Amino acid sequence: MNKVLKIVLLLFISIDVVAQADSLHQNHKVYFGLGFGLGPGNKEGIFSDAYVYLQRNKYYYEFKTSGIAKVNLFGDYPNLTVSELSFILGKSYSLDKHSYFQFGTGLSLLNKISRGEFLYNNCDKPNGCLLSSSVYETIRQRPLGLPLETRFNLNLDRTAALTLSLSANLNRLECFYGLSLGLVLGRLRDPLK
Repeated sequence: MNKVLKIVLLLFISIDVVAQADSLHQNHKVYFGLGFGLGPGNKEGIFSDAYVYLQRNKYYYEFKTSGIAKVNLFGDYPNLTVSELSFILGKSYSLDKHSYFQFGTGLSLLNKISRGEFLYNNCDKPNGCLLSSSVYETIRQRPLGLPLETRFNLNLDRTAALTLSLSANLNRLECFYGLSLGLVLGRLRDPLK
């Protein structure tokens, strides 16, 4: 947990020193985007995130969901997941006319699904089954957490951008982080002159 926080803070400080104030987003205009991404996380499974944000001046406000899910097509149930629903407030920093960073934090509600005790096996035939799986008790836990994100945006045009994000959630139950490559669509900036 401390490593993730140190990495995000170090990244924020280095970009704050190198990057300039946000020059892609003009004052008194509203910009918005809808994005999603996939990638690896610190736990077994696939990390994914989806978000919608509004930006005014150099600040953005975002609703985001992200998590890590272990997918078992023919395995034991329930599938193990840890996910969050977050509200994030952040700031943008421009690098040039085509790229910028976003840094944000806020408040999140974590949802952790884990296995409890064994309940039964769904294959009750005496000669066996082709596809059998065990069913376990489902345990859900929902503490509050602190989401952290840093996102690099490379504008393809004024309505689409490729993104590379590092997201983390710090909480008392199970901290997680993930790296995702994605796409954001919307009104991202004004046309270049």
